[in-house]
Order: sequence, then C-alpha cells, then structure tokens
Amino acid sequence: MTRNWCLPLILLAACGTTKIGRYEFSSYSIAAPKGDWGVVKLNEAAEEIQFASARPDDMGKIVQTTLMGVSKVSVAASEAELTEEALVDQFFTRELRTQEEALKAAKNYSFKEVRKGVATVGGKKVYFTGYGVDMGGSSAGGTNGDALHYVYFPPDWKTRRAFYDFGVSQVWREGGPNVLRDLKVVEPLVAGFATR
Repeated sequence: MTRNWCLPLILLAACGTTKIGRYEFSSYSIAAPKGDWGVVKLNEAAEEIQFASARPDDMGKIVQTTLMGVSKVSVAASEAELTEEALVDQFFTRELRTQEEALKAAKNYSFKEVRKGVATVGGKKVYFTGYGVDMGGSSAGGTNGDALHYVYFPPDWKTRRAFYDFGVSQVWREGGPNVLRDLKVVEPLVAGFATR
C-alpha cells in the first residue's frame, strides 16, 4: 500500500465516514475502525481499503493527517517457493524505493530511523518495517512524517498465494499544536482481520 508523502496537510472533505461493522472482500474481512475515520480508497477488485483521519489545531486548521489501510499482496507463481522472509524483504525494499521516488520532488527530504523486525499484533505474527521522513520539518511550519507496515502471512498463504499489508502513515506540520504521533492506530485493523 503506497503512501503519498507529498499529500498536502488537508484531509479530503468528501471522504465521508466509515460504516459500522465489517468490510468484506473476497479473501478477507476487517472490522471498521472506530472514531473519526473516512474511507478515501476502496478497491474491491484489488482487495484494498484505505481510511483517513485529520487532526485540527484550536483554530480548525489541519495540522496532521493519518492514512491507514489493508491491501492484499499477490504472490507470483514464480515466487511461491520463496520463504516469508524473502517475500517480506522484497516487499519492503520495493515500498521504500517507491516512497523515495515519490519524495524526490520534495526538497530537503531524508529517511530516518528505518527499522525492521517481527512482532505479534492481535495474536498474529507480523513482519514490520517503520521509518520516518524529514521533509525540511526541523523548523516550525515544516513537514514530517512516519510510516509503519505490518505484513501478515495467513497459515495458507502458499495456497492462496497472497499475504496482507497493513499500513499507516502520518504527516504533520512541525510545531503545530495537537499533533499526536501514534502509528499503533493500525493495530485494531490487524486484530480485527480475518481470512475467508
């Protein structure tokens, strides 16, 4: 699930609200997130959904946006015999390269604190990578961001030839009030995920 770090710090007003209950796709379902989340991308054919939320300052000006979602990642027949670790490494390398290319338009950007590992979230073993992006945000008014991906392989991933990416990114205006950096907001999506 690619994040657009160049997205301005405004939330699309037309994103609407999420439904109560579950979103159903061909191979999985997830619980709708609680709180002020709107659906900004829903692609049933690709089995991808993305939610967005915005945090205003005391004057109503948006100082932070958060995007999170789930996407099915198909495994090509030629890659079906690779290990989970090899597939995750390829996926994370591709994701970082995509982000780097998207950020080339921004001046003074840099990745920071790239981390990788394995964790348990919602009772599921997940591989993760997280990173920060500095887009000249060291002074008030600059922009910074953080992102985190959890990758989950269901027990039958070789048969279904797919795994699932749970991604979250936050972009905020440096020095803005009411900024709450919390990438764990994606964890309820992982916990509420079920294969079909």
